[in-house]
Amino acid sequence: MSTDGLSEQAKEARRAYFRGRYKTAPDKHKAYVCHMWEKKARDFFGSLYTPPDREGVLSDQAAELRRRYYSEYRKTHETDRSAYMREYRKNHKEKLSQYQRDYWERKGKKV
Repeated sequence: MSTDGLSEQAKEARRAYFRGRYKTAPDKHKAYVCHMWEKKARDFFGSLYTPPDREGVLSDQAAELRRRYYSEYRKTHETDRSAYMREYRKNHKEKLSQYQRDYWERKGKKV
């Protein structure tokens, strides 16, 4: 699906539609994601492909393909985020410490 010709308003409308759809039908979304990775595994492994043991779970090959994809994605896309978070943690130590203290205080009151 190409988004080159869509305006920002149209893109946002589509995003809102899919966010609502995934919230109301998480089982359908999970089935779609499993089907997508199984199809990629079938195409990649060809005759060596082995399907999953049961419906609704990924085969070992599809899971491996997904792990590789996201590993490569993190290597190329998250370097800026990692640097940003390192800098943020360095500059906001007291703020983060206060958040942690507040969190554990709230947890302690529930016990």
